[in-house]
Amino acid sequence: MFSDEKIFTRNGNFNPKNDVIWTDSRYDANEAGGYHETEKFPVSSMVALGATWNGLTEPYFFSKNE
Repeated sequence: MFSDEKIFTRNGNFNPKNDVIWTDSRYDANEAGGYHETEKFPVSSMVALGATWNGLTEPYFFSKNE
């Protein structure tokens, strides 16, 4: 059996290397959305799923205390 867990957050994943704005000045960059705000503790949910030779398991949603 193969199983894996994934944490999903409301913000998603932000990679600053993929978010580039080309402008002549910092002011123009700020006007075009140069700042990217994130929450310090975003709402998240962890989900686990397993795969066997017979098929997939039911998704399991972890609660906050697990």
